[in-house]
Amino acid sequence: MFNITDSRIYMNDDAGKMIAEVTFPSIDDNTIIIDHTFVDDSLR
Repeated sequence: MFNITDSRIYMNDDAGKMIAEVTFPSIDDNTIIIDHTFVDDSLR
């Protein structure tokens, strides 16, 4: 299951290891920047 915060969506595996992540800080009310993505090798 994905975990969602104001500027981050991520997923941990059953052991608690992060296996996927995207971060997106807000620039203003209408704009975000996707500044980081990560996918664990096990999902590629």
